[in-house]
Amino acid sequence: MTLSTHGWNWYMDRPAAVFSQKHRHCLAASVFLLWLIVSAVLSWQFFFAVKRPFINAVPVVDFAKIVIDGADKRYMAVHLLDKNCACNRYSREHVEGLQREYPQVRHQLIESVDDLARLSPSAELKELLVSTPALALFDEMGRLVYFGPHTGGVVCGEGFDFFKAAWDERSKEGGVPWVNLDGYGCYCDWSSN
Repeated sequence: MTLSTHGWNWYMDRPAAVFSQKHRHCLAASVFLLWLIVSAVLSWQFFFAVKRPFINAVPVVDFAKIVIDGADKRYMAVHLLDKNCACNRYSREHVEGLQREYPQVRHQLIESVDDLARLSPSAELKELLVSTPALALFDEMGRLVYFGPHTGGVVCGEGFDFFKAAWDERSKEGGVPWVNLDGYGCYCDWSSN
């Protein structure tokens, strides 16, 4: 008897001395236990290994001085996604959805210090950029409207959408920048590489 002629149940055709009922139960329990251990390790890795606060220490920054060149007179969303951060595997899909849903906003994807330098950000903005994924939304004059995580979920794209909330509040006169440093989820330190 070969595996190809009898499928996956080849071991059931063996003599009882080789695979007794006791051995089959022991094998099933061992496979189940192995599956349980592997699932627990992978779940821990996914749900807890990279979870941390959005920003560990609040930087001292004058938020009124956080500006960016608003030359094209459109709102601009700066999406900070470090290409070396494992958390960004969820962020890219969410950012692409925002780009489709808000075509009137100029979306700028920042993946490195070189990308950031091309925007000529203020020193205060550079001081804030310590975690990724992050979002900075600027009005048509280049003033900061929102800074913080994209959403309130454990990974980007889940939970309360801060971009949509900031967009809905943009028309209020005399508003101050909404700086949200209180997230907890999958974040990495912004690397300077």
